Amino acid sequence: MNSWFKDWFDSDFYLKVYSHRNDADARKLLEFILANISLPKRAKVLDSSCGNGRHSILFAQKGFDVTGFDLSLNLLKQANVAKEKFNLPIKLIRADIRTFHVKEKFDLIVNLFTSFGYFVSDEENFAFFNNAFGMMESGSYFIFDYLNPKFLQKNLVGSDSQKIGESTIMQSRRIRDNRIEKEIIVNKLNETYKFQESVKLYPKDFLTEKLMKIGFSIINTFGDYDGNNFNEMNSPRIILIMKK
Repeated sequence: MNSWFKDWFDSDFYLKVYSHRNDADARKLLEFILANISLPKRAKVLDSSCGNGRHSILFAQKGFDVTGFDLSLNLLKQANVAKEKFNLPIKLIRADIRTFHVKEKFDLIVNLFTSFGYFVSDEENFAFFNNAFGMMESGSYFIFDYLNPKFLQKNLVGSDSQKIGESTIMQSRRIRDNRIEKEIIVNKLNETYKFQESVKLYPKDFLTEKLMKIGFSIINTFGDYDGNNFNEMNSPRIILIMKK
């Protein structure tokens, strides 16, 4: 369970399961971010756990100087294909979020689409925030987009199944030991593949307390990509706009 993300994010099925998280979804989030912060024209942007580069591509198309990093070689390859397709000078780095650190300073760092809480200990989960703080100038922004545990508990779908091409994908979910755990079973051409997800659940107040101790100032807290204010019971997301 400790390294579930290595197998799952490198699999060919990951992007199929999350196909609803598409370019339109990424564009909506990007426009929401840019409407709520002020960046210089050639701002340096760090996309942490950038995956296949959906957000990195859009930031670069806006003229920003973008660096993206991820642990998944498969997703980085797809991000590289996309940046070449659009002829964008995005820097892509393979790295573990717990240890990533560069000397460069960024005007904006983003951690989007619940790229957080994968590890067992709080120290590991919050390591990137500590490192990121050192990669920011005074006045730089950090955008953190994470699930809302209370909303998840209230609206948890125990299981579902979907057919995507030649694959049947079955997902089952449960909350156990303060983590949301998911089992993904893929049947394709008489072959069965099994994957897992496990994300630690952190309430908003705990998150903000930890982040303020690191030194971040919480500028705004939103509950969805439409920019609605955060409501603990009814908001699907916890979106924190922070400044150093």
